[in-house]
Amino acid sequence: MRLSCLTLSYQNQFKAGKMDIFSFLSTCRALDLDGADIHIGSLKNTERPHLKEVRRRALDMGLSISCLGVSTEFGRSAEAVPKEIEKARQAGTQGSKRRR
Repeated sequence: MRLSCLTLSYQNQFKAGKMDIFSFLSTCRALDLDGADIHIGSLKNTERPHLKEVRRRALDMGLSISCLGVSTEFGRSAEAVPKEIEKARQAGTQGSKRRR
């Protein structure tokens, strides 16, 4: 079994500016975890250079990126669901851009 931690576990530290994605990765390494689960809201941005830097830092620390999560609210009204689908689609598009 491989263990990882989700950035949302530290959402208060992220919101307070006490943690960023790179200090989160360092925390995962210090906890001797195998990977990091990253919520898209924890990233400074989703531009290719930043995503590559996050991936490189994780690899340099011996961590895998286990998951890239996005929050959606599919329990909303039927009229609001298309917006939630588009939010998930946009996050998926960012992931596919990384693989190119």
